Amino acid sequence: MVLVDSSHEQQGRRSAEADWRKGTRRYAWEAVKRQVRILGARRLAASLGLLRDFDAGIAREAPPAYAGAARAILLSTRHKRVNVREMLMATHTWGAPPSLDSVPLIVLTALRRLDESLLPMWAQMQDELAALSSESKHITAREAGHYMHVDDPDLVIQAVRDLVRRCR
Repeated sequence: MVLVDSSHEQQGRRSAEADWRKGTRRYAWEAVKRQVRILGARRLAASLGLLRDFDAGIAREAPPAYAGAARAILLSTRHKRVNVREMLMATHTWGAPPSLDSVPLIVLTALRRLDESLLPMWAQMQDELAALSSESKHITAREAGHYMHVDDPDLVIQAVRDLVRRCR
């Protein structure tokens, strides 16, 4: 199993403990905002060319040949519904993640974060994920953000290859 800057079962609660504005309330607010987007206001704004930051973000993260597909996915109702569910799940308090025993595991952690104040907590939760298996390896990427597969695709590819080799 390869976890790429993965969520942690307790990230909503722990974020709230670190800063009340960043915990479960933030996830609930994000869910509300994304629910409104399902109605199509964002698609309309994008079609009118009013979302310059949106298009700039796509240009930054998607190769030109895939920019149209990335735009369509990000504006799709299905994508928005998944985002809403993800944000709502983060508002719940979950127990500790279950042990993976000796399942081969690589945890990739991005250390370039938008909010540096949450970095120590994030790093600790990623360490906890790596500790779920007695056969784990934890790799941190100092120059990658949450979209590690975009920022450092070679690292992700190498992790998958390493895990496949370990499993053979």
